[in-house]
Amino acid sequence: NGDMEWWIDGQLHREGAPAVIRSDASFWFCHHRCHREDGPAIERADGSKEWKFQDLPHREDGPCTIMGDGFERGWAIHGKLMSAAEHAKYCESRTTPTAVLVPCTLTVPKLMFAKKT
Repeated sequence: NGDMEWWIDGQLHREGAPAVIRSDASFWFCHHRCHREDGPAIERADGSKEWKFQDLPHREDGPCTIMGDGFERGWAIHGKLMSAAEHAKYCESRTTPTAVLVPCTLTVPKLMFAKKT
C-alpha cells in the first residue's frame, strides 16, 4: 500500500524525518515514542497537526493541536493540559525551554531498516 516505517532495534525510530509515513498522515518517533522537537510530531493529510514530546502533548510556542480547519485545540506542557492563558503564563515564567532538558539522542543501532507495510 506504499506505507513506510523505520525501525531500529525493534523500535520505531528515525532522526530528522518521520518514522511512519502513510497516505493519510506522517508520524515522528524517537525510540518508539511519538516525539519531535522542532515541529509537529503528527501531520495529517487534512492539515491537522499535533505536537508531542516523548509521547506527551507538548508545545511551548502555541497550541499542541491544530485541527485541519485551523481551529486551535489544547495547550499542554509535558502532557499537562491547560488553558491558553495558563500556558502563556507558564511559558513566560521560564527562561529555559523545557524541551531541551531531555533531548532525543541516537545510540549506535544494532539493526536499522525501513519496511513497506
